[in-house]
Amino acid sequence: MKETCFPFTADMVIALLEDRKLATRRPLKVPEGWQLRDRDLCKITSSHPKKGKWGALIRRGVGTDFPESDLVTAPCFVGDLVWVRETWGVISHSFDEDGNMVEWTPDRPALPVRELKYGKGYYTGNVIYRADGEMRWCNDFEEEISAWHPSIHMPKAASRITLKVTDVRIEQVQDITEEQAVLEGMPTDEESQRMAVESGLSWYQKPVTWFKNLWDGIYGDWDANPYVWVIEFEVINKNISLVVEELKQQESAA
Repeated sequence: MKETCFPFTADMVIALLEDRKLATRRPLKVPEGWQLRDRDLCKITSSHPKKGKWGALIRRGVGTDFPESDLVTAPCFVGDLVWVRETWGVISHSFDEDGNMVEWTPDRPALPVRELKYGKGYYTGNVIYRADGEMRWCNDFEEEISAWHPSIHMPKAASRITLKVTDVRIEQVQDITEEQAVLEGMPTDEESQRMAVESGLSWYQKPVTWFKNLWDGIYGDWDANPYVWVIEFEVINKNISLVVEELKQQESAA
């Protein structure tokens, strides 16, 4: 079992929390000059620097005297755990009506932390998440500031969602079906129709169209129809360290 992490947008974090998102597609990057052999996942078993790893077999120089093969390693495999990175911040204290510094009482989802290392310092307080709504902080002079941190900078100890991988396969991004787009967290036909009516529109978008727009907003290459890793998973609303500890206890009790 391997541990890795993926960043998610606020909308997709909400879909994870609501158990509407059970799959994600990530780019399969084939190095320039190489070609994907096929869509089958392979495991290197011979003597090779990537022996024991799963991934996509790529080749170059086919038909020449010196053909070469290599592996684009899959970001994860069945049974692996993925901890979710999302936009986050820490609240260490608040102020009362008289301007006195007091302990902040959480009024939204929060994860208590003590001496959480971040950058050159440490945080003690409560981690909060932008997907749950905006927040304005005050510095020690009661001046409003914003203290959100990008998802790519989230430390493992601040994560609240873990994904247990149940399937990994290779597709092209345009292979996605309406049903699979819904598994990606896109609105269903019924939800899309309701939103259209509420907005006074006479048309609505299908799930694949929602996904196409999301993909283009992030990667911008839908029309090129690139190869992707399709990763399906079970959502566990716990920090990955707790999940790993529970799995160890289950193994010990078995």
